Amino acid sequence: MVSREPKVDEKQVLKAVVALLKHIESQRQRQAGLFEEDELLYLVLSLAKQPSGPRKDKPIKLPLQHPLHNFEEAELCSTFDLFLADDRILPSLPKLLGKAFFRKKKQPIPVSLAGSQWGSQVRAAVEATYMFMPKGTCINIKVAKSNFTAQECVDNIMGVLTASLQHIPKGWAGVRSLHIKTTDSVALPIFQQLPETPLTITA
Repeated sequence: MVSREPKVDEKQVLKAVVALLKHIESQRQRQAGLFEEDELLYLVLSLAKQPSGPRKDKPIKLPLQHPLHNFEEAELCSTFDLFLADDRILPSLPKLLGKAFFRKKKQPIPVSLAGSQWGSQVRAAVEATYMFMPKGTCINIKVAKSNFTAQECVDNIMGVLTASLQHIPKGWAGVRSLHIKTTDSVALPIFQQLPETPLTITA
């Protein structure tokens, strides 16, 4: 039976988050306020094997306990970090938008605008994060911001990990390692799967 539950020590996740947030703060102080924007934190999943079959460009929505974007934030309109599209026209968008959108993983998120609950559909889309199945074995998922508390980061990491395992072949057994990082930082390990077959070193 495939296990879809993460076997990660939450205390280890917290230690890594605290270390990463301290690193971000020290970098900010060293650069004397040149960069005031909050940095994104990523959960990096390394898979044991590359997913088989054709790669799908459709993003997979993962819920966040603490959203990266506030639905009411006016600045959201000017950042354009997220693009939404009616799910009825989604199949025609790749040709219209071109490959650049998809290379940068900014493909529109499908939402249903047909019913009366379209407002809640848009809110749910904005307040989630997204996973893109890779061509290789590495998946990067936005999970938090540097202005979050350490516990808020941990909450999001654990929630995203649980949700992402529902879409990974073989579930937890398909994960080789887990790290957290920012765009520019080193990746801090939070889990490493030991190989089933011990490595043999010959002299």
